[in-house]
Amino acid sequence: MESDDPSATPARVIVTGASGGIGGAIAQEYLACGADVVNIDQADNTQNDAHTINTNIAEAQSVAATFAQIDDRWDGAAPDVFVGCAAISRPSHLLETAIEDFDAMVAINVRGTFITTQAAARRMAAVRAGSIVLISSVAAFQAWADEAVYSATKAATSSLVQGFANDLAPFGVRVNAVAPGPIEHPAQTMATTRSNPDVYRHEIERTPLSRLGGPEEVAKSVRLLAQAPWVTGQILCADGGFIASGLSYFGKARDNLLDP
Repeated sequence: MESDDPSATPARVIVTGASGGIGGAIAQEYLACGADVVNIDQADNTQNDAHTINTNIAEAQSVAATFAQIDDRWDGAAPDVFVGCAAISRPSHLLETAIEDFDAMVAINVRGTFITTQAAARRMAAVRAGSIVLISSVAAFQAWADEAVYSATKAATSSLVQGFANDLAPFGVRVNAVAPGPIEHPAQTMATTRSNPDVYRHEIERTPLSRLGGPEEVAKSVRLLAQAPWVTGQILCADGGFIASGLSYFGKARDNLLDP
């Protein structure tokens, strides 16, 4: 399992959705340290050297077949770290949301997260070791325009973390989540609302660190949680202070603060 030594690296890591975006950065974080990383994804992986297995994570049979391949690859050894990152967003106003889009987001973001986490957890529980980190979002705590369903799926992810942590603690398996704020380079399956200059400006002004985050910064937060030996059931907001900012200095007020 991941050691509390910051320099230690797990041997076997599974990341869902590691063909790009945040998942790709997480895979790269572990690949750079010498881990064998398996990417569970439906998309082709052109971003990193993780071993990719094409999988529909919302289908139990597809996930079972994928984990059978992983068992063969690792000669039955359990994963040291599992990161559930795969998710999709199909933004639309409540009055215009197609039920097909609702079903797709729930299928991937909630059902898929549950099925893949359960499969990894069973293997970790058998050896009484392992760390699970799910990717939630600050959208789980604060609604975003046109993303009511996505926000609800991420709130479900955050809730699952606490339930999983309780169920798996007796087996020595820890479960946590990272909730990213607005990211500079989102995956293609995520919303692109920040391409709107007004939205982008608002996000920058709302964030105390005055910039968007990078996928590699979320990856470092994932590894931090994965190796923290007495932390479970927690959600870390990697958001530049976005959630902490009820009313912060922005616009001219911020300029005056920095240059009195």
